[in-house]
This record gives sequence, C-alpha cells and structure tokens, in this order.
Amino acid sequence: MKNLFVILIVFITSINFANAKIQNYYPDGKEEYIFDENNANAIANNGYMELNKSPKPKTSVKLPYDKYKGMRSYIQKEIKGDYETYYKLVLQNGEIFYAWRYYSEDKNAEHSLNSYITKYEVYKNLKGEISEFSDIKLSNTIKVDKVLTKGDKIFKVVLSNGAKYFGKSIKDAQILLSKITDENDKDEILNILNKDDIFLSYDKVENTFFLTMDVNSPPISMFVKIIDGKELLLITRVLYTGNDWLFSKKILIYQNDKKFIKSSIDFIREVKYGVREYYNFITDNNYVDYIKNLTDTDETLIRFYGEHKNSDKAIDSKKINRMKKVIRLYEILEKYYGDN
Repeated sequence: MKNLFVILIVFITSINFANAKIQNYYPDGKEEYIFDENNANAIANNGYMELNKSPKPKTSVKLPYDKYKGMRSYIQKEIKGDYETYYKLVLQNGEIFYAWRYYSEDKNAEHSLNSYITKYEVYKNLKGEISEFSDIKLSNTIKVDKVLTKGDKIFKVVLSNGAKYFGKSIKDAQILLSKITDENDKDEILNILNKDDIFLSYDKVENTFFLTMDVNSPPISMFVKIIDGKELLLITRVLYTGNDWLFSKKILIYQNDKKFIKSSIDFIREVKYGVREYYNFITDNNYVDYIKNLTDTDETLIRFYGEHKNSDKAIDSKKINRMKKVIRLYEILEKYYGDN
C-alpha cells in the first residue's frame, strides 16, 4: 500500500511538471522566431544553445538540431536580469524555454533573438538568397553543399569538396571560373582554393583577383594576382619579423645545398607588433623551378642578411606545399588569363 502511494505521488508530480512545460501555441500577433536550419552556430554545434530551462543561471539546455530545426516560437514575456534579458519562449510543440541575450548584444536584436534563433520574417526574406546560392554551378562535379546563415546574412557557403567561402565570396569564384573552359581545370582550381589556407578574394573596384596564402605570415608566402583579366602575376613575399631592425638587403633560401639568392632588395619597413621588413618580387622560371624541387621532408630555411647580423627562419613543410599549390594555380590560370 505504501509503495502504491509513492508511485501515485510520483505520477501526479510528473503530470504537473509536464503541464508546466507544455503550452498551446498561440502567437496572437506577436512576432515569431525560428530555429533556423541554416544557422551556422546550430549546425556547428549540432543543436540550439543559449537557452535555459528556467530564467536562472546554471539551467542551460542544448536542443538537438534534428528535432528542433525549422520550429517556430514566440516570446510570451521578458524577464530582466542584472546583465541579460531572459525571454520566455513558447515553441510550436508547446514546450517552454528561456532564451537569453546580454545587454551588450542588443545591437543584433534587429535580426535575431540570439546567436541561434532568428526572426521569422528575416528567415523568410533570406530564403530566396539561400536558394540562389544553392543553385550556383561552379563545375560539373563540385556543387554547393550548404549555405549557412547568421542573422540576416549569408555567413558561409560550403562546397561538396569541403571548401568554404565566407559571405558572398562564392560569386567571386564564379567570376574567376567563367573564363575556364576545361572541366578538369575547374575542378583542380576548386580543389585548391579556400582549402589548406589558400584563399580567393576579389577587388571589384580594381577588377583584381588575389589567390593567396596568408601574406602576413612570416617568413615567406606566394600569391597570384590577376589585373583586369589581362595581367597575370605570380608574386613571392618574404617577411622578417622580430624585436630589432635588421635593415635587410639580401635573402637566401637553403635546402640540402640547394640555394636561391636574391640581392639588392629594397625592403619595406614598418612597426606592427614588433618590427617588420618585407619585400614582394615577381617570380621567374628559375625561382619557380627551385620551389617546385624543394622537398617537404628536409629542413629548409630562409636567411635574412642584415647590416650587422643575420636572421635564419625555418620554412615548414606546410608552407612549401602551399607555395607549390599557388604555383599550380598560376600554371592553370596562365592558359586563360594574361596576354598569351
């Protein structure tokens, strides 16, 4: 009898708890929000966060992506805290959760409730743009896989080969590839760009493309520059960073007794998180052959010759491989851009 009484109490309590968490969905003119299935944060975390079970700290909950994607909600009331606002959310399935946002993030409230939940009207307005980006055709084999959003903007486009284009830069790739007629060349370019830290950018005002490693990463990098669709350049940047000036005039790249030397260099110097001395030069065939013949297993260094001392910097295998990929991009694009 006692056990039966305990079971009955537990049953009644569970019913009351369930009723406390379930409510009919009736926005009655209130603005609606949606658990956007394209939200970059939700996809990255496989769920919707910045939600609580109650309007109190340490009650956070993560809602599974597959269960809640596309679900609408509305704010029943706001609860002000010391540093944040809690929003009592009623979901379409009747569940109740509390979204929160710091006061410092209120500037984003025009488009979203928080980093995961978007205004429904904003979501609907973005649908056409998402569809447009999803339909972009770059090659016969490499397609757009995902279009991710943040608030009212396209955040990132992910291709079927894993390449990632931020914002609307996928359209820059579309313009670049418009001159490429061979499908194999398109695929090879797409399998290099925006992967392994080699990125495409386009200056619309100057009508100039850049296909580049991180040019601010010492001690060496390379990039392709296409000006007005006519002038194609393969450029190397050497960059010394340190606490003291070298006043370099010469560099040497060294691997297994194989050397490349460039002298009488007029370095540009600036102070930025220490001192920086850098120099860009257009490559010739001898330099390209030298880089292509470097191995990615042997120690490689670049020596900066200064007025009173020298500085040796290691060139790691990742940089060597990336430089070879930039050279390959140049070789493909040479068939379609430039004067030849």
